[in-house]
Amino acid sequence: MPSKPMGPEHPLLHIYTDGAAGPTNPGPAASAWMIIDPTSRKVLVEDAAYIGRRTSNVAEYTAIVRALKDCLARSRGRVRVHSDSHLCINKINGSWRVTKPHLRTMLAEVRRLRAEFEDVRFVWVPRGNVWISECDRNANEVLDEHRGGGR
Repeated sequence: MPSKPMGPEHPLLHIYTDGAAGPTNPGPAASAWMIIDPTSRKVLVEDAAYIGRRTSNVAEYTAIVRALKDCLARSRGRVRVHSDSHLCINKINGSWRVTKPHLRTMLAEVRRLRAEFEDVRFVWVPRGNVWISECDRNANEVLDEHRGGGR
């Protein structure tokens, strides 16, 4: 197995994620994510996707998985994943048990991706965080487009 890259040539990247479902839960759902260079505050990736009829928790996990996959194309170094989902962050960090089989599967995917990096930390941030707010807007825009409306 090849060694993971280390050192200053693999700077820290920040990921911000959000998921949305509604108006019912489960319901139409979307995930959004951003990858940020925390030094320059430059947005490296900003994306969102409609994911079908899902719960908000699945939308949150999906955003994390897709962001980690996007990040792998840029670096296998140090990453900080930020989410306003207490559920996702606490389950990923092992503070809370995962009881639902479909969330266990998603957690396994997060852990598989985590192993591809030098270091990944998962951090809860409040909904008012500027980057989380942007992800929230992006996820809701995708939902509005899917419903044929506009914000």
